[in-house]
Amino acid sequence: MKYSTDEQKIIERQIGNFVAKKYACEYFENPNVFGVVDGLFTRHKKIHCLIEIKNRDVSFEKFPWYMIDKAKADKAWDAAKKLDVGLTLIYQFVDGVFCFSFPMDKDPSRHYDSEISGRTVDTRDENDIDEVYKLPKGDWKKL
Repeated sequence: MKYSTDEQKIIERQIGNFVAKKYACEYFENPNVFGVVDGLFTRHKKIHCLIEIKNRDVSFEKFPWYMIDKAKADKAWDAAKKLDVGLTLIYQFVDGVFCFSFPMDKDPSRHYDSEISGRTVDTRDENDIDEVYKLPKGDWKKL
């Protein structure tokens, strides 16, 4: 079972609002866009990008890459392509907020390595192990 707690939703909302303020755009939480993203950013009343937000309790430097569930990323990428907008991951680490923008001209399934992985230390349940994309740390930008 995949889920977000109320506490996680509050943190994600704070992260979304932080980034929106920094980049002078509006953050809309849970827009129900194909049911796959946490929110979206708009500028001038037009969707700028779909976003997925995560809060991680580790330093950004801890791993050489970061992951996202492959099925979720593929659905979100397809939705962004249909809307002709970007798809951005925003992850808050203990040492800052970082973003990863999927290149919209490159199908993630052909561009990124994937493997079966997930939470192996603090697994909430057995469904936290899935096929994930490995997104190289060098492709992330600190905000």
